[in-house]
Amino acid sequence: IGRPDDALMHSEKALNAPDRRAHNSRDPQQDRAIAALLHRAGLRLRAERRSEENVGAPWYQRLWGWGESTVDRYRGWLSGRVAARNLADEERLVGTFLIGTHRSAVMPPWLIGELTEVLGAGVMREAIRRAREDDVREDAVAYYDAFEAEAALASGDSERARELADRAQAALNPAEAMLRARVLAILAQAARDEGDRSAASEAYGQAFQADPGVFRRMGLSVPVTYGLSGDATAEDVGDLIDDSGRFDDEGWGLRVATVGSQYCLLDPGGAELACVSTAHEGDGTLDEDDYAADRARAFLAAAFAPRVELSQTDANSLDGSNRVSRDPLETLFGHEPPPREQ
Repeated sequence: IGRPDDALMHSEKALNAPDRRAHNSRDPQQDRAIAALLHRAGLRLRAERRSEENVGAPWYQRLWGWGESTVDRYRGWLSGRVAARNLADEERLVGTFLIGTHRSAVMPPWLIGELTEVLGAGVMREAIRRAREDDVREDAVAYYDAFEAEAALASGDSERARELADRAQAALNPAEAMLRARVLAILAQAARDEGDRSAASEAYGQAFQADPGVFRRMGLSVPVTYGLSGDATAEDVGDLIDDSGRFDDEGWGLRVATVGSQYCLLDPGGAELACVSTAHEGDGTLDEDDYAADRARAFLAAAFAPRVELSQTDANSLDGSNRVSRDPLETLFGHEPPPREQ
């Protein structure tokens, strides 16, 4: 949800101390694959955030940040290879998509899309097809649509991705906030690829309302139009926001604009998604360049701030505390799919 250092601390513990899983009935290789995917996601998220935090910084700081991000991305690639090796077995891979059953272990539904880059879109689509055949639960269809939509987008089939994403986001349980946000981001990108600006803008706005961090995790930029005004540094603030890589100045989409005494991100209907004051709350010693950089960084932090919170209890549950349930997701649908007929 936007706390990569915490994510990395917990996922590295899971990778380095697999004997502390506290579960005897789960597949240890699948557990290791999940931990590796979480580790990969944390590293990629930290790399994405670093580019935002270095906006307007001196050149040497930005260069150092680029080097650190490159290392994180490489480490993330290595973690992806760990996940791929542990999911090399066909039954284990197909079972990973059967959310709510013992075969999927505790794979978070919003994380499965990461496998598209790790394994490739073709492998993903075939694994999803086989999982669909194994599963007779009507409530599970939305999950498969969501997973396949991302694979379709990665393979260049924007029309199919849009169809599946639209169907998934309409059927997914509202409690699946992070997966819904990912589906909305896929829907927005697919509509953008097809040139449907109106549908794309609406989906981008909905994704921001659900979980703006999804764009960081997926490494996606968002089309915007700029309308910053009010002081001498407003244009510089807009330039720095654009330099972050989070937004593309395309003259459509969401709007970055001055609203009263605030810099705001607005959805297509004019609703405020995030705002920061145009005035810096420091001691007034910043020069114009530092002031613009400060406001740009504050804007980016507000725009992509998580809409959900992780309590300390939630965090502790990832750190070796006692959990007697074999799988907290296994009762999600009330029953597991019957075995496939031979």
